[in-house]
Amino acid sequence: NGNLASKYAAASFYDQLVERMSDLDHNVTNGDGSWKVQVEYEMLAAFEDLHTGILGAIDRSPEDVMKSTGTTATVLFTTDKALVLANVGDSRAILSNGTSAPIQLSIDHVASNGAEQDRIKSLGGFVESVGGTTRVNGTLA
Repeated sequence: NGNLASKYAAASFYDQLVERMSDLDHNVTNGDGSWKVQVEYEMLAAFEDLHTGILGAIDRSPEDVMKSTGTTATVLFTTDKALVLANVGDSRAILSNGTSAPIQLSIDHVASNGAEQDRIKSLGGFVESVGGTTRVNGTLA
C-alpha cells in the first residue's frame, strides 16, 4: 500500500522545504557559495525527517494498514534565485523542451547500480537477487 506513504509525503514535505529553504534567495545573493552546502544539508535533513514521519505514521496506523508501505520521491524546489532538485529511490527527473532529446537530471537509486550497492553495503545493508530482481535487504527493488 505504497500510495499511503506517497500521500503522507505529498501532504507534509512541501511545507517542510519552505521552512528549511526560507533564506535561500538571500544566501544565494549575499553568500560566498557556501549556500550550496547548506542546501544539501537542509534537503538531506528534510528527507530524513520525512522518513521518520512515515515510520511514525506506520506505527500509528490501525491494523498495520501501512506496514508494507513505501515511496520514492523527486523534488524540484524553485525560488526567484535558485532551483534545487533531489530524488530518493527509483524516481527520476527529466528535462525536455519537446523538440530535442530529453536530459536526465537525476540518478536513480536502484539496487542494480554498482555504486548504489556499495553505498547500501557501507550503511550496513545488503543486496541480493530475489526471483531475478536485485533487492535491498531482501525486499526493496
